Amino acid sequence: MVYSPPQTAQTQTAPDSTHHQRAQFSTLIELLQHRAKTQPNDLAYQFLVDGKREGAAYTYAELDQWARAIAALLQQQETKGDRALLLYPQGIEVVAAFCASLYAGVIAIPVPPPDAGRMKRTLPRLREIIKDAAATIVLSNAHIIELIQSSGLDFPEFAAMRWIDTETVDLALAKDWQDPQIDKDVLAYLQYTSGSTSTPKGVMLSHYNLLHHSDYLQRGCGYHPTGPTVTWMPYFHDYGLVEGLIQPLYNGAPCYIMAPLAFVKRPLRWLQAIQKYGATHSQAPNFAYDLCVRH
Repeated sequence: MVYSPPQTAQTQTAPDSTHHQRAQFSTLIELLQHRAKTQPNDLAYQFLVDGKREGAAYTYAELDQWARAIAALLQQQETKGDRALLLYPQGIEVVAAFCASLYAGVIAIPVPPPDAGRMKRTLPRLREIIKDAAATIVLSNAHIIELIQSSGLDFPEFAAMRWIDTETVDLALAKDWQDPQIDKDVLAYLQYTSGSTSTPKGVMLSHYNLLHHSDYLQRGCGYHPTGPTVTWMPYFHDYGLVEGLIQPLYNGAPCYIMAPLAFVKRPLRWLQAIQKYGATHSQAPNFAYDLCVRH
């Protein structure tokens, strides 16, 4: 569900004019590079620690630099066309890893990070996804990598993969990045079901799928470059990734990210963040609104 303010003459006409501008982009790579060139110092993503305090942030130029640096490292290992699991806590780092995958021509697979208290339940699901997608790379951080590798669970698939801690990548590598020269029909990422009732199933999304869908969301929901987004939806959920994280990049508007747990603990902080940053849009399933009312 999406909240947008009463329409004005400006917000009614702007999406169409922006739509014509966006027609020039055939991939998300082109879109992010355009943002980095035309809005280099504008805030792209900001993480809200505990849903309240301002934490790590990227401008568009910084996001582009991180994406190019990580992608250059992937390109050194000749990974174009490979599939990579994205295993991160909620935050801005997963956005960089997702964009880096696109920049390298690697197919991203956003998946939930393992829960330290439920490793025997969460790791088998990851194993099924790895086998189904033929994934060969894991992009993550040191904490999660150590958590999996020290779990004591014997999964040969994990041992055969390349594990990359993206937080340690040298930003100087950004200058070595080479455009992968992909077109709109190339796969951008695989979206997997939760696997709670059966083996996880994947859906293939191309660059064209995402840009086409984002254009309709922009026009249908009244998104505008001057309207920030606040999101707590998980990045590995299609709603959280597409409308929560990709749509703000498409609009050229700031995105403020909360952890799902921060919302569940204190629903009021979601509403406070919307008020504080003047957000015009946010997203959530019905239970979230019920939770706000009950609290």
